[in-house]
Amino acid sequence: KFFYSFLFTLSVVTATAQIPKFTIMAGGTGQYSSSKTKGSTASLTALIYHLSGIFIREGLAIGAKVDYARFSSANSLALAPYVRYFFLRKLYIQPAVGFGVTNNSNLTSFQADLGYALFLNKSVALEPVAFFNYATSPNFDQTGYGLKIGLQVYFNRD
Repeated sequence: KFFYSFLFTLSVVTATAQIPKFTIMAGGTGQYSSSKTKGSTASLTALIYHLSGIFIREGLAIGAKVDYARFSSANSLALAPYVRYFFLRKLYIQPAVGFGVTNNSNLTSFQADLGYALFLNKSVALEPVAFFNYATSPNFDQTGYGLKIGLQVYFNRD
């Protein structure tokens, strides 16, 4: 009950128009999390650069991001196309499927984000995000979840 009250309050206090069609966004995200890889726990530090995204209709964007992750035992680099959908004004979901490499083997990942765009002004937003990630390669299967923080710039936002 508290969680829903909190979400409602956030959406009312920061209510503004949805993000219009043809708005372009660019930015990045940093995260630290703990993950499980075939029974062992490992720490993960990741930098995620959103190459770009464009709103194809009000509140709905498509884009691509580059994920660089440094695990305690390996590094990975992946390109992940994504879809971002805003609901309740500032909350969004963002699923993505990534394709890349880690330790000289192919990597495929599925990511799901639940975030909040806290606009600092008309064009810049600080975005706290809860995420789930599943990655697989011939050498490992990895599941992770946690929190991350991002900074996005929204161009052409009226």
